Amino acid sequence: MLVTRNDYGFGLMNGDIGITLVLPHPEDPSRSVLRVAFPTAYADKPIKLILPSRLQAVDTVFAMTVHKSQG
Repeated sequence: MLVTRNDYGFGLMNGDIGITLVLPHPEDPSRSVLRVAFPTAYADKPIKLILPSRLQAVDTVFAMTVHKSQG
């Protein structure tokens, strides 16, 4: 997912790219949950997982031009 507007609450900026993952449910491994993974600058927590429904201004992206990646 491509962030299209700054979201200071999650620390995401316009142009950030996250990967949507299907992960096992933490309480019931027979079920799965969706999360969007964004890289961070912190060594102790290098990946931030966010529920897709919590993201406000995003577009799906499979390939992009350099112009689009710059916001």
